[in-house]
Amino acid sequence: MYTRALLVALASVLIPPLPALAQQNALPEQNSVTVVMYFEAEHAPITLSHLQREVEFIMEPLDLQFRWRLGKCVANGEVFHHLVVVHFKGRCEMVEYPSWEAASGSLGAAEMSEGKLIPFCRIECNRVREFIRPLVKGESFIQMHVLLGRALGRVLAHELYHVLADTTRHGSSGVTKSFLTPEELVDRALKFQSQDLKTFDRLQVRSFSASGAGDGR
Repeated sequence: MYTRALLVALASVLIPPLPALAQQNALPEQNSVTVVMYFEAEHAPITLSHLQREVEFIMEPLDLQFRWRLGKCVANGEVFHHLVVVHFKGRCEMVEYPSWEAASGSLGAAEMSEGKLIPFCRIECNRVREFIRPLVKGESFIQMHVLLGRALGRVLAHELYHVLADTTRHGSSGVTKSFLTPEELVDRALKFQSQDLKTFDRLQVRSFSASGAGDGR
């Protein structure tokens, strides 16, 4: 049976470290989105890698590049353009627990303040994990984490749509639907529909210093 140590060891071979990813994503500021990530608990490196890949695949038609940063590595006073802060609640890994959290409730949310969207998202890892578990339980330990990353990436892409397009509307199909099934989170490719892409008339310019990016909880 795979152990967490083996999973981490495999991830170090299969994926580049986050700083390398950030270097590869170097583009002019107007074409880039910095995603600062805070994790409440454990997360698997392979899951994180596939989350990033899924978001970038879905967002590809927008000609954006994503810079992925861990909150703990952000220096106080650092300034970002097109910043989105994401808090991952719960444990972002496919591990057996004595009691599992029910997969009810929202899988993620784009935060609002005074009736307006702000560049903060919340992703409920425990709920996403349990939501897709019936579909992935027969897979290998590694593949379960790959599929969890895909599902989390699709949930995050949905929330990024709200934040970057500055809209609360939902689409009738694709990644912007108000409700996504477990099958839609892990199976065939899930993309934006053409009518949803029209919502991105312009990327919402949001500049913040790292001191305002969140406390990492």
